[in-house]
Amino acid sequence: MKLGRRITELRKANNLTQEGLAERCSVTRQTISNWENGKSYPDLEMLVFISDSFDISLDALVKGDGKMVQEITKEQRKGRFQNYKMAALTVGLLLLVGLGLYALEHTYVRLSTEDCGAEVVEVNSVHLDDVKIDRDRKMAFYKLPNDNARTYYGVNGTKAPAKGIYVFEGEEYNQLMNNKVASYITLEVPDRAVVSVGSPKAGSDTVELSLEMSNFDRIFGKKGGSAVSTDMWFSEVNRIVDANAGNSIVWKKSK
Repeated sequence: MKLGRRITELRKANNLTQEGLAERCSVTRQTISNWENGKSYPDLEMLVFISDSFDISLDALVKGDGKMVQEITKEQRKGRFQNYKMAALTVGLLLLVGLGLYALEHTYVRLSTEDCGAEVVEVNSVHLDDVKIDRDRKMAFYKLPNDNARTYYGVNGTKAPAKGIYVFEGEEYNQLMNNKVASYITLEVPDRAVVSVGSPKAGSDTVELSLEMSNFDRIFGKKGGSAVSTDMWFSEVNRIVDANAGNSIVWKKSK
């Protein structure tokens, strides 16, 4: 049986006019007329709606209409192809975005202190009288200022524990004991900036400051914020220069 005749029978069996069925299906009366006359076919989604509406299986609705079955098969294949195409495009787009963000996160730009507003807040010295020395274990302990906004690092990159006690050990301990003094530099730098301070050579009074930031943080990072980072060094510091700006002086000890 042709699909158009089946729709007509179902409509009449349920005491519906073409207008009534059109309203139920949210289409025009002319569309219903075209279906029933075989001039056009409902799409697959509409066929499912009609079968549910009249409590008849989709197979029974289109049975005997070979052309309609071919149309449904064709539409199913087209739908699957579109789904595969959309999925491939989505995966490709996500991959491109992911690679772009990865590249931004892992590429760095060097910043001068002037460009990013970094500045040396203070330079203080730690003397042997300021530390508790454990000669047996070759360790020295210095109680850092109670300031939660600061993060303290040594020349070997060691971060101070949460208790706020900086531990000199290994080469740091040896340098402290030989020089009798260590200096720590408090820097106010942009959020997420990577700070490195060049360890001065023996007898040198100059420290070289370098700042970097990932392109991701530079583009998407919080603007206007600042963090305070403190590095410790093992000689008296008389000046600090900017490695990213031709070693221009950032801080100089007053006479």
